[in-house]
Amino acid sequence: MAPVSTELAELKSRVYLAELIRRSGVELKAVGKNLLGRCPFHPDETASLCVNPEEQLFNCFGCEAGGDALKFIQLKEKVEFPKAVERLKEWALQAPQPPKPNGKKAPGPQDPLPGNLSRADLLGRVAERYNLRFRECPDAQQYLTSRGLGSKELWEAFRVGYVDGSLLDSLPKNGPTRDALVQLGVLNSKGREHFLGCVVVPLEHPEEGLLGFYGRKIDPQASFPHLYVSGPKRGVLHWQSLKQAKRVFVAESVLDAFSLWVAGIRDVTCLYGAGGLPVDLENLLGRFSTPEVVFCLDGDRAGQDATQRFAELLSQRGIRCLSVALPTGKDPNQLLQELGPEEARNRLGRARPITAAPVEKGAEKCPEPEESTESNAEGFTLRQADVHYRMTMRGHFVGQLRGALVATRGTQIYSEK
Repeated sequence: MAPVSTELAELKSRVYLAELIRRSGVELKAVGKNLLGRCPFHPDETASLCVNPEEQLFNCFGCEAGGDALKFIQLKEKVEFPKAVERLKEWALQAPQPPKPNGKKAPGPQDPLPGNLSRADLLGRVAERYNLRFRECPDAQQYLTSRGLGSKELWEAFRVGYVDGSLLDSLPKNGPTRDALVQLGVLNSKGREHFLGCVVVPLEHPEEGLLGFYGRKIDPQASFPHLYVSGPKRGVLHWQSLKQAKRVFVAESVLDAFSLWVAGIRDVTCLYGAGGLPVDLENLLGRFSTPEVVFCLDGDRAGQDATQRFAELLSQRGIRCLSVALPTGKDPNQLLQELGPEEARNRLGRARPITAAPVEKGAEKCPEPEESTESNAEGFTLRQADVHYRMTMRGHFVGQLRGALVATRGTQIYSEK
């Protein structure tokens, strides 16, 4: 029997992501090798949803939702992983197949690099170059300062960089180094710098080293202000805090995490938007057995919904989850600018246990049965009176069963691994 991961990869390969998104009601138009359309996950007037037909991935430059066909179904239909797999199977049976590529497939960012170059080493040298340019660029420094992030200690701690186009001057016109940077997405297909005009921040992994960058355009009129290297968003901001701290604050973006840091909350990391919990972040939180996570997401519906979803997911790993309730429409960076570091710290440090999602006004609550059970591919749920249990099984099973149990009663959440 094929491993589950292999079966899932084969299933995804049978679904044409662009067609799936079009049939969900999104109009896509070709722009270069990609397709652009209005994102269905937030009010979008600028067509910020980008679909890469070659990689079979989507990414929104507005709300930063992203992933593959399975992730799109989860977000669009608001279903859990097992149900999304079922829907993907249904889609694969009825939908047109992905077009077969003409000729050899272009290498992706995870494939071996030309000249057997090391991804981490090459990106590390690029990061050093970007950092040097930032220290020499008043405009880039002024951009962060204008947002309350003018701390030189911050810039040094996170190795902040700036991309002014000068990297090309240090590269040979041809050869494996330039080809590798194109493959990694640091240079685009035309050989230009992908992050041109961006303040950039390295994203790392404890074993794999530097895996990518987050880029923020300093031009306020930029159509796509948030950039990452192509492919899955790898690496974690300030992963060391996950290993060392008893309580880690998770913001929605890199600059929001910087805002917490400037306010004096130093054990911080971030998501890459409210669309999903990054795989590397989730894995490292579980691996390092981080005791507590405080979600400090934006004060809007997307941030509130994401807090509930991610808290339930992490509680299955035995992590106690709390949250900071921000004023409506505000994010940590706005609070820092409005209140200053000291007052922002007082406001952002008020973490409270996460309660059950409130019932919307006007919605009628149906009477619940005294006892019910429901099973799926990952485990089962059991409801007895006012207590709800969810058991998620964990592989691999060698002589014993392993699982994560979460029990909720009203606004209280209990978990056990």
